[in-house]
Amino acid sequence: MASRTERRRRITDFYVDGEVLQPAPGEVVFVQKINQFEDGEARADAQAARSRFTMALRRPDSPDTAALREAVKRMDQVALVRGIVNSRYTKYMAEASTALASDPEWVERLLVLDRSDIDSVRPDEAQVINELNTAYLATIQERVREAEEADTARLMAMAPEEVQRDYEESFIDSRAAAVYIGEYKLGQIAQSVRMCDATPPAEGEDWDHSACTHERLYVDEEIEDPETHEVKVKRAIEFVREEPDVLLDAYTRAFDNVHVAVRAAKDSASRQSSSEPSRPPSEEEGSAASTPEVSAPAQVGTSV
Repeated sequence: MASRTERRRRITDFYVDGEVLQPAPGEVVFVQKINQFEDGEARADAQAARSRFTMALRRPDSPDTAALREAVKRMDQVALVRGIVNSRYTKYMAEASTALASDPEWVERLLVLDRSDIDSVRPDEAQVINELNTAYLATIQERVREAEEADTARLMAMAPEEVQRDYEESFIDSRAAAVYIGEYKLGQIAQSVRMCDATPPAEGEDWDHSACTHERLYVDEEIEDPETHEVKVKRAIEFVREEPDVLLDAYTRAFDNVHVAVRAAKDSASRQSSSEPSRPPSEEEGSAASTPEVSAPAQVGTSV
């Protein structure tokens, strides 16, 4: 029988799971799970970045906003409405998912989808799960289509000046959301990537982390202890931001791998998340090509 210490060790190992990467010859980093406090810090920093970006665009003297308004004046109402509706696709998805979760007809079905492992049930039950999943996605898409049509009709009936203002707000909100997503992921990765003193593995063996603490954030130089945690994180974020794209992609993949939910990892047939649209808004359908490029902070890639 395992001792209490051994049992605790097993539990601890689950929470310090991670991946080893080698960003340069002779250099090893460990991408580990971040805790709730670190995730909260990343969210707060991302929200601050989003607010700064939005406030700057809404200044009366903002050249980006002036250019946007000039571009909007040259667009017809159909293009403006299409752009607004496309920018709200994720919102429609979230609203449809929330409404379905409170629908009495779907309570039991969603329980089956959320709590079932398709690999451990009988074949006839697996068929039920697949059928429910197909019905779920079809219902979500139908509700999204209805929301899009209702919004389109409402916007087309509005005065051109009102639609232009709505478009400007949607444009700014969508760019601000992109800033938030990029900064949030960057903050997560900066706190996840740690200096590692692991011993390289022999053939067929794993890395030996017995000499590691994984306490130091990954930066270009050692950060002095007197500096506050906030300063350390800020420096780590800026260092990671300047890393080549190939390394940022590697950090992102490793981060996503160690943070994937246990159920999602073992049950890929569970219902699709409403936060993952099955069709992204088309650039041609929208008006991104017709509007000015608004500068935003450099961000991590799109795998978020």
